[in-house]
Amino acid sequence: MKTEFRLGRCLLCLLLILLLVLGTAAAALNRMAVEASLGRIVEADDLESIAPADCVLVLGCGVTPAGSPSPMLADRLETGIRVFRSGCADVLFMTGDGRSLAYDEVTPMRRAAEEAGVDPALIVGDTLGLSTSQSILRARDEFGFHRIVIVTQRYHLPRALYLAKALGMDPVGVPAADIRYSGQIFRDIREVVARCKDVLFCVAGLFP
Repeated sequence: MKTEFRLGRCLLCLLLILLLVLGTAAAALNRMAVEASLGRIVEADDLESIAPADCVLVLGCGVTPAGSPSPMLADRLETGIRVFRSGCADVLFMTGDGRSLAYDEVTPMRRAAEEAGVDPALIVGDTLGLSTSQSILRARDEFGFHRIVIVTQRYHLPRALYLAKALGMDPVGVPAADIRYSGQIFRDIREVVARCKDVLFCVAGLFP
């Protein structure tokens, strides 16, 4: 009985040590992403401070079953169009998942910008931006953008800015409206995990 008790205590200690190590590592990786955003986030009321860029990049997210932008995406689009109209870039770059007619983020994004009065000739869409990392990597490799203005929600900006910097780009970020959307707690948790993954991938050289 004593042996089983000691074994249980040892296993519990090992589990606690493992959790402590993982927690410390996750905190360090998240800090790397957050620190990459320091000095690179411009508020929407200070757009005149943005230096000329190659594009304003709006990262896609969910659309409704009817195919219209979700509230989160609509806020990104509103901010992205506002940033574009400030004159900091000649291209409004819409990136997201648009591989099929059944689910398409990019077409509603383009439509919203056109309805807001943006010249269609100045809008570039990428339907293969299936993740944050792929969107930014393709912006560099497939479209030749280097200095970019990234528009997304504030909680998402540190990872996007970290990735762009790690890929040798010169990014700044503008946060969309600070709104707590439904399911935000889940998104916050998922973002912590995603930061760890993307920072590890960059450190390991798994992104070109």
